[in-house]
Amino acid sequence: MGIFFKDKPKVNREEFKKVRQHLRYEGFHDNDIKDIEKIYHGDIEEGGPDHGIDKKELDRGIKWLKEHKSKHSLSENQIKILEEELKKKL
Repeated sequence: MGIFFKDKPKVNREEFKKVRQHLRYEGFHDNDIKDIEKIYHGDIEEGGPDHGIDKKELDRGIKWLKEHKSKHSLSENQIKILEEELKKKL
């Protein structure tokens, strides 16, 4: 039964690299990528079996980006693309 397992779908370090590559293909600039890495750095780099971005962490990061537009360089459309790409990796 799935309810007894702690494993949740997560975007791991390798999948996150693929997301970054796709975002560059979509026209994201270095500053955009750096802003995204700042948001999810702790989730990707945390040690042990919990490393990676789970759905809750993904949603929290996207919400922060939407609510704090003056603190990063991403447009609304870029945030949407980021969210879609990360969710594909879950």
